[in-house]
Amino acid sequence: QSNLNVSLYIPFDGVGSLPEQDVECVFRPKGVLLVIKKAGKRHWYKMPNLCREIDPASCSKKIKADQVVMKLKKVEKGETWSDLSDEKDRYQRQREYRIQHGDLKGATTEQLLADMYANANDEERAGLRDAMRVNREKRQEEAKGSS
Repeated sequence: QSNLNVSLYIPFDGVGSLPEQDVECVFRPKGVLLVIKKAGKRHWYKMPNLCREIDPASCSKKIKADQVVMKLKKVEKGETWSDLSDEKDRYQRQREYRIQHGDLKGATTEQLLADMYANANDEERAGLRDAMRVNREKRQEEAKGSS
């Protein structure tokens, strides 16, 4: 992504040899749809919940030999998207609300970490486990040094 655009690179074997009308992009303020017609079949890529709004009229597509490049024009220039979809941002807002007003209000650090772990994906869980291991090793080293 740049300050003005987010670029999507969608691989598709032989797309460059298809007629232009067989590769269709539909841009919406918060979503994008790519439809490729090949050998009587329709293949599609859909992202209905983009992280931020785009300007559909200013978006574009480029068809290369084996991929389609979609340039999504940001409405808010200079803003960095946290991800392609709004899933992370929605989760973060929901979590902040829970901490301020809901079941996590007044929660201990241990409870907050347990909630993070329970709602994390595999990659995030691995990161949390690594952080806990490093912290445990650090505490053990400090305990050895003070005895």
